[in-house]
Order: sequence, then C-alpha cells, then structure tokens
Amino acid sequence: QSFASYKHEQVIDFEKLSRNEIFLIHGKTGSGKTSILDAITYVLYGESSGGSRGGLESMRCRNYGANSIPTEIEFIFEVKGKQYKFVRRVYDRVKRTGKVETESEYNCYYFEDGQFIPFFDNPTKTKVNEKAVEIIGLTYNQFMQVVILPQGKFESFLVASSKEKEEILNTLFQIEDW
Repeated sequence: QSFASYKHEQVIDFEKLSRNEIFLIHGKTGSGKTSILDAITYVLYGESSGGSRGGLESMRCRNYGANSIPTEIEFIFEVKGKQYKFVRRVYDRVKRTGKVETESEYNCYYFEDGQFIPFFDNPTKTKVNEKAVEIIGLTYNQFMQVVILPQGKFESFLVASSKEKEEILNTLFQIEDW
C-alpha cells in the first residue's frame, strides 16, 4: 500500500500465475509492471528493480493525500517447501518539535506451527538483506540477471564474463559438484 502510484492496498496472488511454473508480467507503458518488480526487490533486498530509484522512501506514494498512509510491502513466498514472509514499512512520524521524520521498519519471518515467526528480535537492513540471499540463494545482482531481466538488460547476462555466468548458473542449478 502507498507504494509507487498505488495509494490503497494492492494484492497480487502469484500462486494462481505460477501453476505453469513460469509467467510473464507484461503490459502497456505505465501499467505498473515495474512497480510490481520494484516491490519484490525492495522487500527482499532493499533496492529497486532498476537499482537507481533510491530507497524505499523515494517510492512512497505521495498522490491523493497518501502521505499519512504508511508505505508497506509484504511478500509471502515458498522455497523448498518452506514458507517465508518479508516485510518493509516506511512511515512519517511527527516529532515533539513538529518536524516530520521518516521511519523505516523491516523484518523477515518463517512459517511454523500455523504462524509466521520472526528471524530477528532486532532486525537491521543488513540482516534482512542477508537472510533474503540465504533463503533465495541469489544475491541482488544475480536475482536481477536471472529472475527479473529488466527491459533491455538481458544482454548484460549474455555479455557477462564466463566467471559471472558460471556463478549464476551454479547457484541456479546447484551444479557446483559437477
């Protein structure tokens, strides 16, 4: 909610799309494709899908009086039969002096016994980002090269050095033993 141009909560159920194991996000310019990808990469890695849009604070919806609504991204997904939830939240807090300060919250959870349990009591951006890499098995750069393939950037995987390609393919297909 309150992310990019979306003031109100938006829910995307990827489970319906993933029945065929692969799907394409497509649409006309301005239809919100990049916003979906930005939300996923922000919640997992703390960076936009383009890497140049700044922090989550810069993606806050400022339209339609949305300043008072916290920007929140929640992403629930499954890896190797286990469910995880990552959450990032940014909101404005008015200090006693009247100055408005932007605050951030982030954490990640694993699902056990019917509930999500936080990995960290005192989460930091670094810990949450590192947990995403550990769970998914891809760094932000690898995720960008093989999962998202930003428009016009597929060439970057094709022209990557042999060593970079080897690292990505080893991670994806777990072939380091071979």
